[in-house]
Amino acid sequence: MSTLPVPVRPATLSDLANIVTVALACFPDDNRSRELAESWHRAGLQAYPKTQYFLAFTGERLVSYAAWAFIGGFQSGVVEIEQIGVLPEARGQGVASTLITQSLAAVRAWLKEHVGRDLHAVKVDTATTNIAQRVYRKVLGAEVEATLKDFLFGNDEVIMIRRFAPGNQESRIKN
Repeated sequence: MSTLPVPVRPATLSDLANIVTVALACFPDDNRSRELAESWHRAGLQAYPKTQYFLAFTGERLVSYAAWAFIGGFQSGVVEIEQIGVLPEARGQGVASTLITQSLAAVRAWLKEHVGRDLHAVKVDTATTNIAQRVYRKVLGAEVEATLKDFLFGNDEVIMIRRFAPGNQESRIKN
């Protein structure tokens, strides 16, 4: 794996067209049309701060995006990687690892600043055949906790969880 410098930044609605291009290349079965993919990702981008998108670039080109979604309300301190896509030609270069590391740090900082607590857990669900499980183990420290049979598109999915130390449980909404 060669590692290149990968700038990461939060996404805005003006990034929608490029996010959709990456999404269609990575997940062609999810929406099967540009129009449906645009509708899906527009809703995600507009759901900020519940859902937070981040982008990774090589040079000026968008090669990856990640969508993090809080589940159970902000006070739960639980976030999931709703979707992460890396263009096929950018895989194996450390893009996903960099994007996950930097975007998770930004999500944690947002939670600490606006809610006054740290993360309790990160959830990932992915196909049992997805080799990205290795990245989730290595970068997040997530482990498989459950398998869902015949879940998405007839494939089995695993639920992976990374729990954080109980000392991170203080929780008060800032006024």
